[in-house]
Amino acid sequence: MGVIKRTQVLIVGMGPVGMTLSNLLNLYKVDNIIVDKLTQFSPIPKAHYISNRSMEIFRFCNNLDQEIYRLQQPLEFWRRITYLTYFNNCKFGILGTKDEFSNYKTINGYYLDLDSQSGVANYDQSKLNNLLYKNLKQCKYSQIMLGTSWKGYEFVSKSGKEKVISKLEKSNSNLEFTIESDFLVGADGAKSQVRKALNKNFKGHESLQKLLNINFISKDLAKVCLELKQEIIDECNNIKLVPTTSMLYFILNPSLIGVMVLHDISQGNFVIHIPLVGSSSEKFDLDFFKHIFPSLISQVCKKNINLEVKSIETWNMSAQVLDSFVDEKTNRIVLIGDSAHRLPPSGGFGMNLGIQDSLNLAWRLAFVLKNKYEEDIKKQLNEFNMERIQHAQYACNNSIRNFYRSLFIPKAIGLDWKIISSMQKLISNADKYIPNKILEEKPVMDYIYKLGMFRFSKILRNENKMEKIKMLIQGYINSRENSLSINFKGLDLAYAYNFNAGNTKASFVAPKSPFNYSPNTLLGMRIPHEYVYFQSLDKIFRISTVDIPIVFSEREPKNVILMFSEKSLDKVRKTFPNHVVVFWTLKNEINQSQSKIYTNLEILPTGKINKIWTSKQVREKYLEKLNNINKNSIIKNYRELNLKDLDNLFFEI
Repeated sequence: MGVIKRTQVLIVGMGPVGMTLSNLLNLYKVDNIIVDKLTQFSPIPKAHYISNRSMEIFRFCNNLDQEIYRLQQPLEFWRRITYLTYFNNCKFGILGTKDEFSNYKTINGYYLDLDSQSGVANYDQSKLNNLLYKNLKQCKYSQIMLGTSWKGYEFVSKSGKEKVISKLEKSNSNLEFTIESDFLVGADGAKSQVRKALNKNFKGHESLQKLLNINFISKDLAKVCLELKQEIIDECNNIKLVPTTSMLYFILNPSLIGVMVLHDISQGNFVIHIPLVGSSSEKFDLDFFKHIFPSLISQVCKKNINLEVKSIETWNMSAQVLDSFVDEKTNRIVLIGDSAHRLPPSGGFGMNLGIQDSLNLAWRLAFVLKNKYEEDIKKQLNEFNMERIQHAQYACNNSIRNFYRSLFIPKAIGLDWKIISSMQKLISNADKYIPNKILEEKPVMDYIYKLGMFRFSKILRNENKMEKIKMLIQGYINSRENSLSINFKGLDLAYAYNFNAGNTKASFVAPKSPFNYSPNTLLGMRIPHEYVYFQSLDKIFRISTVDIPIVFSEREPKNVILMFSEKSLDKVRKTFPNHVVVFWTLKNEINQSQSKIYTNLEILPTGKINKIWTSKQVREKYLEKLNNINKNSIIKNYRELNLKDLDNLFFEI
């Protein structure tokens, strides 16, 4: 069997992570082929929360962030997390609601984010896959091969040249062929065939919780979610009803315990995660539960609810990270996304972590492929490996903490999951000492669980107790440490990579809090977002400092240097004549390793000068220009432009 195709990078897996990588490689004009055994994407919603950093990365994929903003549900339908016993306005139906965007200003249904040019989004993975795929089909340097299974690889090293030869098979014809590539990337998910071929094993918690996942459609329930209100006391001591339509619903009812995700209110598209305990976690009748599920939802709503179950499955919630994302034998095979780390859904870190893997890997592959220095390969992949493993471990630890944070409120009403889990582990080991027949006849876990549910039902009937519990729950909701949250700007934006002097090890500088972000320029951190303005004739363009590195790196990655004095600027001019974009400012605030961009900013390329401004003065200049420009002139935000449009505006280095 001969080599049928040749490419620079072969990507296995067409999920959000693999397709993001392919899009980014196309930006750098790196030839790549992306394959997947599936012939079409699953319509079942999965991951749905897209963080600031991921949305910033999607800006580089032909402004995909703007398309997501346009297509996602209005913020009003997903800004909250609600805890309830019933989808009903009865006295203790709603235990409490948390508004994740209460500290943000909103205009026309959008929230204003001062820390990023790209706000967070709620857009489920099944729809995101189609958007990325649509964009990918227009990419000149990316080739798509659906219905193609990756079967294995051979690493070849001859005369100093190294390559990976992959064996693939067409699903519809069983035709086998090979692809030769400089690099192989496994982005094929938690059951990755590439990872299995490398014989790499996860480390961590294999099963934090066993869950039942149900995707269902119900316009009746969507209507209930829209109409459901919560009583609050306003600043004037008046009682008023406020909406509770939410992204997440924690259902705590004797008939049904679970976390329900509202993916699309217009379609009535929901997914519910139901924890499995007792004998049900081992032997579970999916068909039976599918049959009784509509009646359970109806009980929770206290009215008849029509619904259609689209899928039902059980799964293990894991928290695991590989000890290496790179194949040390070849330095040519890399794992990203769920192939390299499996996280609990609590916090929404999993998909976002994988998308950030893609950015970190894309520019490194482009760098070594453009420069063609063999010695750079090991260095770049070693740095990628160290940086991404440490970020994954930090995110994984926070996902576990998030999972346990979500248990405080169930515990308040008598459902202590830690005790139930501990008892489950104890009883699972009991077969060493107790005959199986006795265990089968007396399912102890079922008894313990039913006892907990009985206690819960009793509490619900005690008004005095419920009043106290409701106050306790509200306190938990107001505390980030005692309830689930989706706002983790610290984890998303405030981490830093820090290499030691020998440059052989990287230490991960974790943020002080996973929740909070304070803009600074600590070594190894994402540059702070600040809007800057570019004037070209009678047009003014606005871009973010976060966008600038990749705007100038369309053909290959370049260095970006921020300077704070003319003296330093002269040194840089002499030392780095090529592949450098220089920013400098005459005034700045420096506090140890931190600084903030406040004053005039200039880009000084070889041959000519173009100005980009920021600071208070820029606001005045910007408004003055707007007044002088004809209303019909084009004034664009960078996010409305394609990178091709920027070729006409920005200089080449």
